[in-house]
Amino acid sequence: MKRLATYVLLGIATSVLAYYLTILYLPNAIYAGLSYRLQQSRGVASNELIYVDLPTDTSRNVVMPNPDFLYIACFYDVSECPQRITGTMPDATYWSLAFYQPNTVNWYIKNDRQFGTPQLDVTISKAGDRSMESSSEIAYSPVDKGFMLIRILVTDNAPERLAAYKALQASVRLEDVCE
Repeated sequence: MKRLATYVLLGIATSVLAYYLTILYLPNAIYAGLSYRLQQSRGVASNELIYVDLPTDTSRNVVMPNPDFLYIACFYDVSECPQRITGTMPDATYWSLAFYQPNTVNWYIKNDRQFGTPQLDVTISKAGDRSMESSSEIAYSPVDKGFMLIRILVTDNAPERLAAYKALQASVRLEDVCE
């Protein structure tokens, strides 16, 4: 009986340890691997926007991508300098801006209705940096490095409408706000 209890306790302890290691370290490892792979294979640096076309049935950058969204992605780094995101977004369809920590925790998300304007103007800064003055909304990042994702819903993918959505997507810019 003692032996069985020892095995059960050992099994429980191993399961709990594996669970916490998976939750705490696996998302960070995936983030680091993806960031490294994009930097090496595509030459994508921190604070560089990646403009993604509408996914097709052969797109595999994201598993099972939503075919109704244009994406703008970026691995941000505010350790040296805050970053300002500006652009014109659609005024008659859904769009959103989200920031994630390397462990995939979403710490900021706002959509078109919450912004109330098609003009995107957000500055991302370190959490402790309260000295910054900006004409834009300031989002204080709890981490120096993370991931940003902008999604734009394409309600009509007729060629002329799709071109208009892509022009809005291309209007989004990311720039340093160093003093």
